This record gives sequence, C-alpha cells and structure tokens, in this order.
Amino acid sequence: MKMKRILSVSMLCVMALMVFAQGAASVPMRTKGENPKEELEQNSLVGEWSDAFGRYNCYSYVLGITDFWHSPGDFVGLPRPGILPASQLAERVKMDLNALGYSCVSVHSDFYTEPQAGQKLICVRAASEDSDGDFHLMRYEDGEWYHKPGGHWIMRFTDEMDEDVAWLNEYAYMRLGNIVYMQAYYYGARCSYAGDIYYLAYQEEHGDDVYDYMNESQHAVMCPDCSMTYRVESHSLYRPLGANYGTCSKCYVKIYDSGIILTPMEEDDRVIM
Repeated sequence: MKMKRILSVSMLCVMALMVFAQGAASVPMRTKGENPKEELEQNSLVGEWSDAFGRYNCYSYVLGITDFWHSPGDFVGLPRPGILPASQLAERVKMDLNALGYSCVSVHSDFYTEPQAGQKLICVRAASEDSDGDFHLMRYEDGEWYHKPGGHWIMRFTDEMDEDVAWLNEYAYMRLGNIVYMQAYYYGARCSYAGDIYYLAYQEEHGDDVYDYMNESQHAVMCPDCSMTYRVESHSLYRPLGANYGTCSKCYVKIYDSGIILTPMEEDDRVIM
C-alpha cells in the first residue's frame, strides 16, 4: 500500500511538471542577450582600446567624466530613472548640467543642426518600451556624433542623425587581443533606440552681461544668450560734463540731478559711458 501511494504521488508530480512545461512553452521567454556580428553597421571605432573604458558609461562620457557610471538625475539627487520617456530624461540631464555649473542650458525636441560658438551639444534617446528603461546619449564634436555604449569602446556614429533612423545597440571591446563586435538583444529582437531624440545645448559660462530697464530705480543683469536674469541692481548715476542729468550706462536711462528718472532713452540717444 505504501509503495502504491509513493507511485501515485510520483505520477502526480510528473503530470504537474508536464503541464507546467507545456504552459511555459506557450509563453515566450523574456530574456536579454548579445550576439557577435562580423562588423559594425552604424558606427566606427575611435582611438585605441583602453581597459579604463569599463569605468564609465554613455552618460558619463557625454559629460566628460571617466571614473564612474552615472544616470540622468544623479547630480541633483534623483533616483535612477527606470522607464522614462526621452522628454523626462532630457529634463533630468538639464538639471544635472545646471548642477554641474554649466550655463544657458536649453532643450530642443527638433533637430539641432549646429551649435553656436561656445556651445556644447548632446542628445538623448530611449529604447523600446520593453527594454527595461534602457536609453542612450551622444555628444556632438566637430561636425560628428560620438558615443560610448556602456563600458565599451568609444564610437563615432556614421549613420544619419534622424528620428526615422533607429540607433542599433551595437558595441565593441577587446578580448585576447582581438576586436569583438556585438549586438545587444532584448526578448529575441535586436535592441534599438527608436523613439524621440531630445537635444541639449549648453555653455561653459554665460555670455557678457546685458542690462534691461525694470523700473525707476532698478535694472536686471541678464545673459544675452539665454535671457537668464542673474541679479537686480540699482541704477548707476553718471554726470556727463555740461548736462543736467546722468545716464545709467547699463540700461540706458536718463537720470535728473534730482534723482528723478526720465524714460529709457531711444536707441539713437543711447550713450555708453
């Protein structure tokens, strides 16, 4: 009797495993992976291989950081982004750039062709929705786009920078003295970044100050490139020889000796002291 019970339990276990296996076979396996490829399709390698490449990722690379892996929002204390659209990733990058001391940071959803003198330019793009929040960034230098997939080789993007052209998640590294080209896969399909591209332009520092009349006693000190107001100042009094009024050379207002403000001067009447 005991032997029959053992056999019965064993048979039930086997049947349960068979049902589970049949059910699992009907559900596609959600796996990540990589496959070797003979050559790169959208990129070319830049420079020589370095073991230091493993110390930093794509985001650190575009920021010029080479000793740590960073994610958008790290420099303002935000948690790791998880699954976010590129628009929100771009806002995080903007906050980081401001926190790192850069100036005139602006976000553009359309193609930003050429940065102006003194500007730097980077872009961010998210992968497909089923890629666990993967994203990628590139930076613009001397008419070319450069990037660094994860801890791998720095590459130059050789395809057209257009939202209709998906970025393949291909990369390369050195193994036993040989260059290995790889293609990342998510859930059986080649991983690519095919969503909206957001461009961020920024500068090392603001442009030369400009001054804007605010009221009878104050003017704003502003950046000519981004129109950001740094501070508010009181008008300065200057006494041109033979005149009964002074001028604020910063915002071009006439000031009587009594301190009463005339109106801001017209363009033709402006006097730079």
